[in-house]
Amino acid sequence: MAEFLVFNKTHWYDLPSIKNPGMTGLERNHSIIDNNISLTSAQKIKAKESLTLKYNARYQMGDIVEVREDGYWSKKHGFSKTSFALVTVKDMSFNAAKYLMQAQIVGPRRRYKVDLTQISLNTEKMAMFDKEADLEIIDKSQVAAIG
Repeated sequence: MAEFLVFNKTHWYDLPSIKNPGMTGLERNHSIIDNNISLTSAQKIKAKESLTLKYNARYQMGDIVEVREDGYWSKKHGFSKTSFALVTVKDMSFNAAKYLMQAQIVGPRRRYKVDLTQISLNTEKMAMFDKEADLEIIDKSQVAAIG
């Protein structure tokens, strides 16, 4: 069996800022850089470029963050139920599934995801599928090419 650790929340960059609910976390950080009088224009540009790289690399809801062998999270290590869901596929080995973790679209952006709105998670934020065909794994590079 293979266990998929799946990102299960909205990244804070995309949420309304706590201090300024009219802005997302990303917009607020851009504003902080703009208003920092101790930075030169060149430093502000560099800081914004760095922030943009971090934003583009963020996990998105449903991203398959990591794939491990059976029992890695469910029995041995546990996982943060506030940030992740655990999806297990009985007929898929770790070796067959690890490509999902290794393939990336651009830089650190994850290529594969699952639509968590289509999955019934139990109270432990876990779901189990008997066959690989029962779990729809979305290739975001194909979705981006189509749409």
